[in-house]
Amino acid sequence: MRANTGATCRARLWRPVRENEPGVLGVDRRIESEDGSRDEVLVSAIVTVLDEDGELLTVRDATETEAARLLAVERAWQ
Repeated sequence: MRANTGATCRARLWRPVRENEPGVLGVDRRIESEDGSRDEVLVSAIVTVLDEDGELLTVRDATETEAARLLAVERAWQ
């Protein structure tokens, strides 16, 4: 098992502005920043890491329980 496998975290990804389909990034999806020059937004969501290959991660949406734990940690650090 790799170090990050099974970890739940907030993933961030640049997506096209008008992209309505969240795909994997659906749990607690937030727009964090906009880049007008690239016509993209920085979207974050809570995911769980399934596999790690160097810098490439395979993720899935976090379950309700996994997301609740991460949200509690985020609130504690505010």
